[in-house]
Amino acid sequence: MIFKANSSINLALDVKGKNETGYHDVDLVSIPLDLHDIIEVKPLIGSRDTYLTEDDPTIICEETEMAYKAFSEMKKRFNLNRGIRIQIYKRIPPEAGLAGGYADAAAIISALCRTYRISLEDPRVIEACSAIGAGVNLALAKIPARATGTHEIVEPLTDLDFRYGVLLVKPKEGLDAGTVYQAYDALPESQKIHADIPGLLKALESHDEDAIGQRMINSLLTPAIHMCPAIEDILDEMSNLGFKMKNMSASGTACFCLSKDREQLRKARRKFDSQGYATLLTSTIIKH
Repeated sequence: MIFKANSSINLALDVKGKNETGYHDVDLVSIPLDLHDIIEVKPLIGSRDTYLTEDDPTIICEETEMAYKAFSEMKKRFNLNRGIRIQIYKRIPPEAGLAGGYADAAAIISALCRTYRISLEDPRVIEACSAIGAGVNLALAKIPARATGTHEIVEPLTDLDFRYGVLLVKPKEGLDAGTVYQAYDALPESQKIHADIPGLLKALESHDEDAIGQRMINSLLTPAIHMCPAIEDILDEMSNLGFKMKNMSASGTACFCLSKDREQLRKARRKFDSQGYATLLTSTIIKH
């Protein structure tokens, strides 16, 4: 069986501050992308063991650790006694802010539930998701959504029709999300920026691209630029190329721009390729 682990971008992200648990409360709008990792599940005849492997064992980061944690949390909560091998084929760049770790974790949970005929609504599955991270719930949904709290409160945007081509541009450097949040906490209040999420939702309803672009704000942009100045260069170049809707996704370092003009996106990709950045062309996915 093959499962897709879809990446996602944040059109806007507002950091509200730390809560009593020490984690940050946020308010964001997430859009899933067609760009995905592939999770392949194969039965192992005559074995009762379960294995998790990746096509590129050199990729060791928070995202791969999240995939292994999903596997571990499910295994210890259920009697998984049928032999299977779970193979991850990575396509989502790591440390890019594209939710690749959460996507892989969600796909592994879905794969194990399908293989062992476990309901995704089983309380033990919900416990496993909570143990991995609140972002897993958003990744499982695979729909446009507003997420608040520590991502655990997910409000599906079921009426949103947001079909665009997406150009992803990533510097060579990656950033660890925890480090970016720490840098945000250290900023003076005067340097902290905030997103108008209700205003963005109204702009999305009216399909006003100018208003959408003006409200695509990311609270983590300032600290991310301090650590990786190339992010600012990329976003400035996107503006110069005529893109109204652009942003850095989550904690970076991937930046994105949106357009329904595929030739405009291809032309921009060639420009960024010539400057040595990693680029990917994909699209938003909307399910109704």
